[in-house]
Amino acid sequence: MEEFEKKQQSNKVLNGIGGGSGWQLNLQKCAEGDSKKSAIQQYNGPKLDIKNAVTILISADFLKIDRLVKECLDFFVEHIEEISKVQVDMGCINSQIIREMARKVSLDRLNVLKERKDKLVSRLFMKKLELLLEKENNYLNKCAYCNKLFTMSQRKVLHCSKAKAYIDYNG
Repeated sequence: MEEFEKKQQSNKVLNGIGGGSGWQLNLQKCAEGDSKKSAIQQYNGPKLDIKNAVTILISADFLKIDRLVKECLDFFVEHIEEISKVQVDMGCINSQIIREMARKVSLDRLNVLKERKDKLVSRLFMKKLELLLEKENNYLNKCAYCNKLFTMSQRKVLHCSKAKAYIDYNG
C-alpha cells in the first residue's frame, strides 16, 4: 500500500486548457538510483551472420552509417565464400562498396570463389582489375594482329605469329 501512495505522489497530472477539455497527461519521474541499463544502453550492435550481412550492408550504406558499413565489409570479406552461396539480391550493392570489397579480397580468394548465378564475382573481378590498372606502371597493351594483351615489359620478349613479317637492317 505504501508503494502505491509513493507512486501517486511521484505522478503529476496535467489538465488541458480550461480544465474541462477531457485530456490529461500523466508524468512519472524515473528513479535516479536505478542501476539497470536501458535497452538502448545494453544493445551491443547488430549480430551479423551470413544471411543478413548483405542486407545490413546495403541499409547501412544508404543511411550513411560508416562504422557499420566498415564492420559489414570486414565480415563480408572474411566470410565471402559462404555469403556468395546465400540467395540474396546483390545487385543493390553500389559500385563504391564493390570497390572496397575488391580492395580487401585477394585475387587468390576471388579465383577460388564460385557462384551458381554470377551475382558478385564478375563485379569484384572488374573492380579488382580497375584497381590494378590505376597504378602507373600497370598498363595493358593489345596486339593489333592477334588481340592478345601484354605489358610493356613483355613486349620485348613476345613475338606475334600473325604479325606481318619485316626485315630490319640486321636481316
